[in-house]
Amino acid sequence: MRVLCYVLPEDLRPVLRDLHKYLGGEVIKGNPKDVISRIKEIASMINIGRFWVVGDVVCSNFIKYGIKPYVCVIDYRTLREELSHDLDHVSRCFRNVVKVRNPAGTITEEALTAITNLKGPSLVIVDGEEDLLGLVAILAADDGDVVTYGLPPNVGVVLIRVCGRVKELTNELLKEFIITRC
Repeated sequence: MRVLCYVLPEDLRPVLRDLHKYLGGEVIKGNPKDVISRIKEIASMINIGRFWVVGDVVCSNFIKYGIKPYVCVIDYRTLREELSHDLDHVSRCFRNVVKVRNPAGTITEEALTAITNLKGPSLVIVDGEEDLLGLVAILAADDGDVVTYGLPPNVGVVLIRVCGRVKELTNELLKEFIITRC
């Protein structure tokens, strides 16, 4: 069955590569333990709502080092390769597990609807690719929540604090996507 898809146009790829700059996010660099420690430090200094984490390795490290995200979005891949370790410790943290289809370079209506309608802490398992679903997480998150994802290749973890302006900019980006069926 073909569903409605928002397809990333080629000319937006550079903007999405530097989304954190466009949206005023911050990149935390270092080894995973130090990155999570720094994120905990930041969270203690400013009033952060919930964490929405996109990406297998980042979700795994958040849980491994003591932060339970409100939402984790994973696809069992990292840098477009099959994940070399299991994520059982991630799936055990969530009662609510949602599965969606989302081909690479797209945001499906199915994924958009599922993420924006989550009821409580959730694990979203993507058949396809989760990379662009950070945009959906920004739209679904409350003001004060933080959306995080890994900045490849092994650059660091991006933190984007959600507010009205960030949602506005994200909506502007999504209006540039090509709407089709996939």
